[in-house]
Amino acid sequence: MKTTFFKKLKNPALNVLFIFLAWISSFVLCVIAKIFLGDASDNIMNYNPFVNGFIHGDLSHLGMNLLLMFVFLIPEINQKYSFRNLFFITLIISLIYFPVSLAVGIPAVGISGTLYFMLSRVCLSKRNVFLYIFFAIMIVPEVIGFSNFSDGTAHMVHIIGAALGFISLKSERYSILPNKVTEYIG
Repeated sequence: MKTTFFKKLKNPALNVLFIFLAWISSFVLCVIAKIFLGDASDNIMNYNPFVNGFIHGDLSHLGMNLLLMFVFLIPEINQKYSFRNLFFITLIISLIYFPVSLAVGIPAVGISGTLYFMLSRVCLSKRNVFLYIFFAIMIVPEVIGFSNFSDGTAHMVHIIGAALGFISLKSERYSILPNKVTEYIG
């Protein structure tokens, strides 16, 4: 049975909706924390790996991430991911970056690490020179700027997401991750 184009859009649309709802939940949690904890709540929420992937600086940042997430979830290779998988992928990326954020004193917020995870899966899963070039165009600035913390972009999170996406394509070859992690990303 062939899947129609509109059926292929259902899973990405639902995932984007759930990501948006997670953002609303994170926003409400931030407001509640601000009421009870004052300015200390900023660090508590922004460094928290369970919610910082869903906190966004502004609506344009959120909108761009949701649009790109929708686009990167359409290809067949990423169709299998549910919101649960996306949550755990985001959590894993946040946990890997957590020591870096503590060391430099700058947390990462947003779901862009997971976007780079999806991007690397789409671009590196097929032998297509145009996808390789597109991936290079996207990842080279991240590699060049990964130690630049002053521009407000957590380049290291993007690199972690892309590397994890690549590993997920070859999880049987690169058995460096625990089985439970491989279950969620693979």
